[in-house]
Amino acid sequence: MRGQVSGTPATAGGGVRPAGTADLADVIVIGGGHAGSEAALAAARIGATVILVTMSPANIASMPCNPAIGGPGKGHLVREVDAMGGAIGAAADAAAVQIRLLNTSKGPAVQALRAITDKAVYAAAVRRRLEAQDGLAIRYGQVVRLAGEAGGGYAVELDTGESLSGRAVVVATGVYMEAATVVGEQWREGGPGEEPSSRGLSAALSDLGLATGRFKTGTSPRVDRCSVDFAALRPEPGLAVRLGFSHFTAPRGAVGEGQVAGDACWQTHTTEATHAIVMANLHRSPLFCGEITGRGPRHCPSIEDKVMRFRDRPRHPVYLELERQGGRDLYVLGMSTSLPADVQLAMLRTMPGLERVDITTPGYAIEYDFIKPGQLFPTLETKREQGLFFAGQVCGTSGYEEAAALGLVAGTNAARRAAGKEPAVWPRAESYIGVLADDLTTKDVTEPYRVMTARAEHRLHLRHTNADLRLTAWACRLGLVPAECERHVAERRLRIASVRKVLKEATVRATEGVNAKLRSAGASELRSSSKAYSLLRRPEVSYQLLQEIIPELPTLTFDDQHEVGAEAKYGGYIRQQERQIAKHRRLAGTPLPASIDYLAMAGLSAVARSRLKEVRPLTLGQAARVEGVSPADLAVIEAYLHRYGARQKAGPGRDA
Repeated sequence: MRGQVSGTPATAGGGVRPAGTADLADVIVIGGGHAGSEAALAAARIGATVILVTMSPANIASMPCNPAIGGPGKGHLVREVDAMGGAIGAAADAAAVQIRLLNTSKGPAVQALRAITDKAVYAAAVRRRLEAQDGLAIRYGQVVRLAGEAGGGYAVELDTGESLSGRAVVVATGVYMEAATVVGEQWREGGPGEEPSSRGLSAALSDLGLATGRFKTGTSPRVDRCSVDFAALRPEPGLAVRLGFSHFTAPRGAVGEGQVAGDACWQTHTTEATHAIVMANLHRSPLFCGEITGRGPRHCPSIEDKVMRFRDRPRHPVYLELERQGGRDLYVLGMSTSLPADVQLAMLRTMPGLERVDITTPGYAIEYDFIKPGQLFPTLETKREQGLFFAGQVCGTSGYEEAAALGLVAGTNAARRAAGKEPAVWPRAESYIGVLADDLTTKDVTEPYRVMTARAEHRLHLRHTNADLRLTAWACRLGLVPAECERHVAERRLRIASVRKVLKEATVRATEGVNAKLRSAGASELRSSSKAYSLLRRPEVSYQLLQEIIPELPTLTFDDQHEVGAEAKYGGYIRQQERQIAKHRRLAGTPLPASIDYLAMAGLSAVARSRLKEVRPLTLGQAARVEGVSPADLAVIEAYLHRYGARQKAGPGRDA
């Protein structure tokens, strides 16, 4: 029967099936990294039968770059994926060696969690989740053929001789497609961790009429912690109170077993001697001598690029991050490079604390093929081929978090496509996931895309502590999370409203004890009685301080404190953004007919005609964000929609 997956989820990946046999599934996911794992889990949670194909167990949720999850924008994505039932948040919590809250001196829109994780524990947590998921089977092998089938769906062949057939396919090959790893003059066909390159898939996609490009990414060297002089470094401690990404499973309170407040991150810096070595060896840099042609991420430059672009800076910060609890490898964040290994060692030994350092793994660059994301709808389905989806770095992003978010989108829509349901589009006004998918598929992506809070027009609305309030109810309707998750969020919403009501009714008197606490926080004294909620509006006053003043206040989690405080301090701005979102929702919700012919539409500029034909926006809101489309062009499209709607109402054979 079509849609059945052979084998049980826990054992399906272990054996090699005889050549000539075929497994059938609703969704086939190619690639087991962060994107592929989330895609497979999302599709299976909805109820689709899923086969996840990956080259080896080591590829599942591996972290070949830095051992960290989160940060501004990225941490927001993690919490949103978690709010919709994904694995990345809970896995990061389980693997956290240290966690920090970033940007605490700034507003709630840009504050975010960042965890240094044990890479092995993280990967194992995701793998256990995959193996336990009903309806999901794992196959180990490399895809050597991907082709459409005559009756719909896709045929997938592996180098093991297995044949698979699926109604929908998600390609999530990360940086492995036609990958080449580069360290100085040494080139190797293959991806991170000595894994082989995915060969032939790029050609198969070209045969389907899809355009590919070439991007580059890189990593920093790893060093032996036993060779580091920590006395010369500045420790970067984590929080003494344990926080977490997951809304549903993260522990709260004191630091838990396996997590330490410090001893996981240290800071040093480059020196003028470091920069001199870089400058003297640029002729040996594949990036600068033209041997690497792929474009790298502008917001994560190599040390060669930083030294050349910022020649006036005498130093750049560098961080050493622990890759595994109790392990010896430290990742040197801020030193991404493809220079030869001997040059890397010379550079490192010019930095404080690293004068006698030993490298365990040199930094390297990877060039790889990617599909140009303008060929995708915001659902991540290709415009040319129904049922073919892409997610992660293979469609032009960078980072574990972006990959996981796109995996959620692609897996959800692949399952819905297989079931004959309407696609799901994440609104950019309601999620960073929507910002990511919309930017990728609407704008001209010329470098690996990285999510940042500045990319969101309504970032004050998209706080990392309200992701569940924004998205979990919708996730429940999509079938991504069970009903108890929605009840959990509804209870939280009521709890926050109840505390807000208490604060608006509670009176704080201007006593010496109260004023002493206010002075200690840097706040001005009370001259007369005040409502507690009015006091919370002050920038210096936190909910914790109010609890000291009014011990009867209920104890709240960090997230709930954050939400109560954000509403008090920024309520006017939040409501203003909500009004803007409601106004823009009309544009976002106005669909554009698939049959619309932009080339024949009178009044459009030549640039708008070309770009709209290429992007094929799904809604008027997406059309407004296409580069080259002016307000005048939008007015022309709106007029067309008005006439089109009138013709539809008039019915066939009548002049509208």
